[in-house]
Amino acid sequence: MFPVERRKAILDLLDKHSSVSVEELSKMLYTGEATIRRDLDKMAREGVITRTHGGAVRLQSENIDYPYAFRESENARVKDELAACAAELVTDGQSVFLDGSSTVIRLISKISFKKRLKIITNGVKTAFELSQAGLDTVCTGGSLSVASASLTGIETVKNVNKYNVDLFFLSCKALSLDRGVTESSEEVAEVKAAMAERSRKNVLLADAGKFGKTAFCTLDILKKLNYVITDKVIDGEWKQLFESYGIKALTV
Repeated sequence: MFPVERRKAILDLLDKHSSVSVEELSKMLYTGEATIRRDLDKMAREGVITRTHGGAVRLQSENIDYPYAFRESENARVKDELAACAAELVTDGQSVFLDGSSTVIRLISKISFKKRLKIITNGVKTAFELSQAGLDTVCTGGSLSVASASLTGIETVKNVNKYNVDLFFLSCKALSLDRGVTESSEEVAEVKAAMAERSRKNVLLADAGKFGKTAFCTLDILKKLNYVITDKVIDGEWKQLFESYGIKALTV
């Protein structure tokens, strides 16, 4: 097991058990205790767990930007399905904003055959994958946020405001009935808000696990959303909320 895979497995176990000891992790992951301690120390420095005497506890996930490597493999099948649905909204010749999320990046392979697309992104890995796919790409520039693997800050927002695009595809940290779309970072939220403002249509990709939760910073874009693509059945209060804003829910 590679280190990144092992640390992701540790997070998954902490999701189930809240806290876990070095000894327990060593047995469950078939890995030496010294290696587990090094993993936990690194994860604590990254701010994704809190070290305890003999083990670790996981921090509240909605308020943390976990390193991209952890998020990339999470819910991979669902993310692919959401991206495949989103790709159907893209037509030849459009201009598109893509955020730097691990969900939206999966859209790239599904639109690479489209013609004359112009893509603008603040995602560092997203920009690289777009270049590998041969798509016409503009990178926003700005300050690098290591945890989100994206560019943020005043320069990023300033550059985003230069453009007028057809579509903006974004994900989020959490989505609640009373607080709407939320993010764990104000800097990331500011860039997404600017992109939503400069796009004709906005499309949110959010798996069921993000519903009913609230992160640190509200992203006030419900009134600007045109679509929500999810694997959750939208009914009851969620259906009422989306209908009140004229949002079309697409369930995969």
